Amino acid sequence: MNTRLVAALVGLAVAAIYSNAVGHYLVWTDVFQIGQQRMVVRDLANVSMVWSPPQLYGENYWRPLQVLANSADWLFWGDSWTGYHATNVALHALCAMLVFGLSAFVLERVRGKSSIALAVAVALLWAISPLKSESVAWIADRCSLLAASLVLCSVLLSLHQLAREEDESGRAFAARFFVWPAVFYLLALLSKESAIGAPLLLAATHWVCGLTTDRRKWWPVYAPLALVSVGYALVRFTLLWHPHAFEVPVALQTRIATQAVLTVDYLWSVFWPFRPLASDAFALHGGVDATVAASALLLLGLLAGAVALARRGYPLPLFGFIWFVVCLGPAANIFPQRHLRGDRYLYFASYGLVLATVWAVTLVRLPRIAMFSAFSLVLVTLSWATVQRNAEWAVGGGDDSAFFRLELQRSPQFREALGHLCQLHTERGEYAEALALCERGLALDSRKYAATAWQPQSFRAQVLDIHLRSGDCLRGMPAAREALVLYPQNQAFRSRLAALRERCPTQ
Repeated sequence: MNTRLVAALVGLAVAAIYSNAVGHYLVWTDVFQIGQQRMVVRDLANVSMVWSPPQLYGENYWRPLQVLANSADWLFWGDSWTGYHATNVALHALCAMLVFGLSAFVLERVRGKSSIALAVAVALLWAISPLKSESVAWIADRCSLLAASLVLCSVLLSLHQLAREEDESGRAFAARFFVWPAVFYLLALLSKESAIGAPLLLAATHWVCGLTTDRRKWWPVYAPLALVSVGYALVRFTLLWHPHAFEVPVALQTRIATQAVLTVDYLWSVFWPFRPLASDAFALHGGVDATVAASALLLLGLLAGAVALARRGYPLPLFGFIWFVVCLGPAANIFPQRHLRGDRYLYFASYGLVLATVWAVTLVRLPRIAMFSAFSLVLVTLSWATVQRNAEWAVGGGDDSAFFRLELQRSPQFREALGHLCQLHTERGEYAEALALCERGLALDSRKYAATAWQPQSFRAQVLDIHLRSGDCLRGMPAAREALVLYPQNQAFRSRLAALRERCPTQ
């Protein structure tokens, strides 16, 4: 069977399912990343934005390859956002093709025979999921698509090189081309920081495939990757590290406890992806309560079970667990995060679990027609749910208020949605609606739910802007004084109080 033709058919099928994500709309951070050109170079005079974009200092985004990709889109499409979305769909289709290639390699090594059909099943089940819609339909998250495709290229090239090292005649070829996996890895890092786990993903795949154990043959592959990792980490996390201004310190104990529960929630989402959310709202856990203890025990039990199966000659469950943890690690809340959770964090992390699940199904002795029917039913269900989720991202033709209202129905604690809606209504002069939304945001208890850029002080600043624009001196002056009592060092509140005093001289 022509594997290249099969890979192309997989890519076309995935592109068809996500075709309704292509439209003329910007949503959420697309508006300022693309619309306001904070991550787009439109002329040579602004070429420095590639390595020093405004997003670096505003939100700690240093993703040069993403800026270049956005700029290339602008060169071809201008302000036609349809083209930008088409690029995202094409990148996701490419990822699905590369997932097919990696799955075919791994399954053939593990099962000892060609596994093209199973690799197709893995690629389609991984790619067609409503959880993937966030990364595909949201232009701002094309960094995930770029990073995943480049990591897959790096891993695949490395695996083929290691496989050739098992044959002495392949040593010369490997020595000539060892640099390419490192090049793709570096490009992945320039797309998104979470790609830093790629060498560990390669090591896990190296192990599960049973490739050469001669460590002298590893250095042409792993040494360049290690050098790239160290060099990138030194530059990115020292010279180019600018913490987000709205990050709020959360105790390490709370972050670890909450992450245990969130990780179980993520695992459930991979296998039941029919509740996608743009929201990062998630209940915080200050210590080891019953939910945290149960989650930790479940994770430890799954790990112990995977290790036991690996010792019995079934390594794929442990491989899937390792892949999930390595990909999720950079986005885990052990380190302070601006966003506690996100469907996009599962984009690449879900692959190992999907691969292990498809392999496990093959151990069940069922007639082929039964297995094909079950697979078809699952795929049709996932396709329908994905198409629906794509449409939700484009609801209202990119009208942020329509999108965020839909998300608030599912997650009333979604602060960023409340903040954006409050801001949008303020700009439209709809002050009563704006004030009600900001007051909802202020009423949320930041000790119970994860916080985003929209902290209480953000809502208070927006409330003062509403009073200033509407000329509501009666409520504006007391609100400004209260804000300064709570945040006496906040210069933004001082300037707003001065503006209110100028507008309301009698108050």
